[in-house]
Amino acid sequence: MGNKSSAPAAASASKNDAKNDPSPSSPRPNLIHMTGPILTRTSLRALVLKKWHPSYWMWYGPHKLIIFRSKDHMDDWRYNPYHGKKQRDFLVKLEIDFMDCFLGDSVDQQQQQGQGGSAKLGHRILPVKKKSYGTDEMYQFKLERWMNLGCSVLAAFASQDEDEVQILHDTISDILKSCPNNGLRNIDHMAAPTLSQSQYLF
Repeated sequence: MGNKSSAPAAASASKNDAKNDPSPSSPRPNLIHMTGPILTRTSLRALVLKKWHPSYWMWYGPHKLIIFRSKDHMDDWRYNPYHGKKQRDFLVKLEIDFMDCFLGDSVDQQQQQGQGGSAKLGHRILPVKKKSYGTDEMYQFKLERWMNLGCSVLAAFASQDEDEVQILHDTISDILKSCPNNGLRNIDHMAAPTLSQSQYLF
């Protein structure tokens, strides 16, 4: 009788354990390579108004860079095992997969299949520069996103600490080097970008 009476309790415990299991969308710790603080401009509004926002970045997996609005958001995304995908995505300010343009159809295939005139060609990182803001000096760089119709600034990164900027710049450069063609499809056939295509400058 003891075995029979314990069976429902065991089944109930099993159901409760299943409810408390970590979400399958939980990040894998072995894919988190590096994190750090940085100032960012990732929205069109921030780029136009030239306003910097404190942020945190994470190199996740072989080819992803994830930007968070704060360290608290990053830690919540990283350590909370019970968030679903929706809750975890809410914590992300910007996610860049540097390999996504090399997966699936090429630009020529997309055009042949009539899937639209806009196709991603990849990303290009620009050198770190120093700029003065009154009495303050900032080290900063831009990350461009290239489409078959031209390029635009995807994000800008900055800090008064040169090392903070250089670490992120080196990280993105290393990710791009691990992608085909250093992260950017052949753009020799394209005209030089106009000012309107790269208008969101520092």
